[in-house]
Amino acid sequence: MAQPKDFRVSVLFEILEGQLKQSGKPFVDKVKGTFCFKIKKDGKMGVWVVDMKNGSGSVKYDPKGKAEVTITIDDEDFIKLLTNELNPQQAFFQGKMKLAGNLGLAMRMKALESQLRPKL
Repeated sequence: MAQPKDFRVSVLFEILEGQLKQSGKPFVDKVKGTFCFKIKKDGKMGVWVVDMKNGSGSVKYDPKGKAEVTITIDDEDFIKLLTNELNPQQAFFQGKMKLAGNLGLAMRMKALESQLRPKL
């Protein structure tokens, strides 16, 4: 079974969790949704659920996680996405990123990126 430490992005989710604890309420008020990130690496799948709907938000590693939007992407491609090396639209159309659920809510993912990008 995959563990968070198996994925490079686990550090990014830890940073996001810390940012939400410090100042997440304005982002929760703006985004109002839940995201499930299914991250693939070396045949393993790591699943993080980001709650941007309740309180000041939260991040948890949950292999059975479900959310309003599910984003499936490779570990390295997710890092490239967050560092502006990969355009989200290109990633989607090239099949590097798959989206399921509320696609309108997926467009609000920029708020999550804004929380992480200054820390990268």
